[in-house]
Amino acid sequence: MPVDRDREQVKQIARELAQTIEPLLSDNCHSYRPGRNCDGARAQVATLEGPITALDIRNFFPSIDHQRLQRQLNRIDPEWWYRLWPWIPSSGLAMGVAFSPVLSNLYLHEIDQRFPNAVRYSDNIVVSGDPRPLIRQLGDLGLTVHKIEQPPTRWLGQPL
Repeated sequence: MPVDRDREQVKQIARELAQTIEPLLSDNCHSYRPGRNCDGARAQVATLEGPITALDIRNFFPSIDHQRLQRQLNRIDPEWWYRLWPWIPSSGLAMGVAFSPVLSNLYLHEIDQRFPNAVRYSDNIVVSGDPRPLIRQLGDLGLTVHKIEQPPTRWLGQPL
């Protein structure tokens, strides 16, 4: 059955991509990574000092810019884009495709590095201090924040 073969091929590609990208990712990124989860993200938020703000990115996966993502992948290995291309939609990333979460981590990798005072799980971010520089950097990536909670009482479905 071709659909099942396609699905298995995409899962295999996602596993290989995750192994390739994993060493690059920052400690403050907790989403879609082996040994990391929401509990670890919330535990790291508890260590942040000062006032904290929770942010949520609007339409994260559909808003990911292909050109920027391709440049990021090309820095690793140009072959990646061509391996993934058959399953990438005309804009953004598709929800439910095995490699989309991995690519979303790569897309926000520079944000994670620039803001060690932030903790991220997918499109949910908690930052200590002034959130405006982070919001501006997200804007530079073509992303917008639609929910800002200061101070947050809940994050990732649990009280903080």
